Amino acid sequence: GRRLARLSAPCAELVTVAAVGGPRIRAEVLGRVLPAGYDVGALVEEAVRARILVGTADGPRFAHDLFRETAADLPAARAEQLHARIGAALATLPGVEPGEVAAHLVAARPTRPAAVADAVGWCERAAVAASSRLGHAEAATHLAAALTLPGTGAGEGRRLLGELAEAQDRCELILRRLRE
Repeated sequence: GRRLARLSAPCAELVTVAAVGGPRIRAEVLGRVLPAGYDVGALVEEAVRARILVGTADGPRFAHDLFRETAADLPAARAEQLHARIGAALATLPGVEPGEVAAHLVAARPTRPAAVADAVGWCERAAVAASSRLGHAEAATHLAAALTLPGTGAGEGRRLLGELAEAQDRCELILRRLRE
């Protein structure tokens, strides 16, 4: 808490966005989510000097999970807003796992029909990607997440329930074959 309190306001905002973004810190996402004019590189360096972040070959990461957890402890409305912006930023990057985008868009708890439809679409893409890797349980999790979103129509809800049942059936089939 004390180290975080000593950061400049822009650096504290960067740390907050990075914390909500999850364990992997992407400069591209920070650049799209933070206000225009923020120097992401300089702010990351400030956080490294404060020993909140550490530099690694894969990019910066939190020096300790407690820093990430503390920085991500936000009022629900603020966290939801950041999840929506992070999800939108991730959706524009090549090679991002659909499940990562879906997780942020669901965590944003959208209420606008277009935002709900976008989140449901990413959940479905994540389910397809997971199933293609034989991750049927993961696919079921993404489909179940889509069903938690408000405003999915009855027809869409039935379709998602059908897809969820199919993913669960595939899980059960694999488990039965493993037990044989």
